[in-house]
Formats: sequence, C-alpha cells, structure tokens
Amino acid sequence: MALLLVTPFSTGCKKYSLAAQNTQAAAAEPAKPVPETLPDVIARVNGEEVTKKDLEKVIAQIETNAGGPVPADKRNEVYRGAIDRLVDMRLLAQEVKARGLTPDAQQLDTEMKNIRGRFPSEEEFNKALAAQNMTAEKLKTELGTQTGVRKMMEAEAQSVPPVTDADCKDFYDKNPNEFKQDEQVRASHILFKGGSDEEAKKKTRATAEMVLKEAQSGKDFGELAKQYSTDGSAPKGGDLGFFEKDRMVPAFANAAFALQPGQISDIVESEFGLHIIKVTDRKAAETLPLEKVAPQLKQFLTKKRQQEHTQAFLKQLRSKAKIEVLI
Repeated sequence: MALLLVTPFSTGCKKYSLAAQNTQAAAAEPAKPVPETLPDVIARVNGEEVTKKDLEKVIAQIETNAGGPVPADKRNEVYRGAIDRLVDMRLLAQEVKARGLTPDAQQLDTEMKNIRGRFPSEEEFNKALAAQNMTAEKLKTELGTQTGVRKMMEAEAQSVPPVTDADCKDFYDKNPNEFKQDEQVRASHILFKGGSDEEAKKKTRATAEMVLKEAQSGKDFGELAKQYSTDGSAPKGGDLGFFEKDRMVPAFANAAFALQPGQISDIVESEFGLHIIKVTDRKAAETLPLEKVAPQLKQFLTKKRQQEHTQAFLKQLRSKAKIEVLI
C-alpha cells in the first residue's frame, strides 16, 4: 500500500475538453532526452537540491496510478513532467516557509493517524515506510509541507473572481459544439464469457443460444441477466443506462443502435465475449439547453479559472527563483 503523497494543487475537469484544453502541448517540441543513469542531484531550486530519490518516488507514484511501468517512448516526456512537478512543489514549499505558514498540529496528527489506519498493523506501516526510504517523522514533515501548500493555494483561490451566470452564457454561446449530445440508447445486456479452448467456446455459445430463446419467448430479460450474465451490470438486470454510440465497442454499438425499444438482438460477439442486447429507450440527438448544463458548466469554469490562477502563480514564483535542472 503506497504512502506517496498527492500534489495538492492538481485539479482537472474533462467535460468541456475542446474549449478548455491547453493547446500549447500540441505545439511543444519533443522532450529533451533523460539519461538512463540519473545523477544523485537532478535539480536545484534556490539552492535546495531535488534528488534522484525524489524523482524516483514521483515516477513510482505515476507507475502505480498507471498500472505499469512508463513506456520507453514516453520516458522523456514523463520524466520531464515529473521534474517540473518536483520543481513546482519545491517552489511552493519555499513560499509556504517564506509566508510563515505552519500546519495545525492536531490536523497533522489526524492525517498521520488516517495513514496508519490504512495498514493492518504498525509493522506493515513501518515496512511501507522502509520500502520508500521514509521514516514516520519524515512523512509527517512532508505532510506538514503539503498541508501548508494546500492552505496557501486555497487562500490564493479565494482571490479568483467567481464565475457569473453571464460568464456561463458567454462560454455556452461561443462553444456550441461542446453541448451537442449525439443520439443515445438505453440498453441492457447479458454477457457470456467464453473459455480459451474450442470446447469451452462451444458450450458458452450453446448457453447463450438457450438464453436467447428464453428472452425471445417473453421471459423477463432482467431476471435472465441476473441469472446468466457475467458482467458487472448483472445485479441491475444488465442495465447499462443511456450511452452514445462511440462509448461502446463497434460490434456492440452497431447492434444496439440498430434496435428499437423493446427489441432484442441476436447473439453479438465482441472482444469481451457473447452478448444478448435489449434496447429499452432511445434519445434523439440534441443540443443541451443552457439551463440544463449551467450547474456543471459553472463548476467547470470555476476549476478552469482556478487552474489558470495556479499556473500564473507558479509562473511568478519561477520568474523570481534560481532554477537549475542538471539533466
């Protein structure tokens, strides 16, 4: 179980991606190659060292979140991004210190207690610390720093002008494609996962054909899904809710969108197995009205504005700092 801490100013909102994404990344030059053998000191920020161990911890966190090692063709990009993150965190920590911000001792003790509580025993907690070359005291110090950074960034966020109804309308009017919703269907399905050998696959298909006949004869589709489906939707009678065509794999989507409410498909084969699909409702394509999307849009614009303020704040800190990246 990882102890690695999360950068407190990381935020994101993907709903209105086209208008919100920073386009600079697309035009950026390829990341500078990162040497295979890293030096002990990666960078210095106002004289403070960012070490190889610091970088390795961040990379380990990225790999844990991604569920695997950094791909070779992404190594330079990922490592450069991690170094930038470490520099930013060091700048923020230094600013916290310069402002004399100190964490609340009781809150810090509570956070440490919560982290300890993730482990079945004190021994397991200490093993996890040792695996990351960490001590409880060092962890508490890092928590204190991050708590201070979080408080500082929350205070900075208070200076961001609130998003108004007029701001929402302006964004809505200027980005009509962001609010177009394609045709949707609501469907339920029964999934049969076949075995690896031909005999098992034959048995799976035979079961699927038997269940299809039962569904076509009028037996309750939801009950059949609960009894036979191997999908996570089985407890809900196979219900997948509403979805657009591009949200599903092509074989499944093509079959579902060819059906009208109440109709049941033949057996459909996809990379996940064999499906029997029943469409229960359809929604025509539409442009969502402003009043329907206003709450989510206001939340999105608020986060976007806060992100822009954070980036401007970091840019200001960088402009005043002496930053030496040594690789």
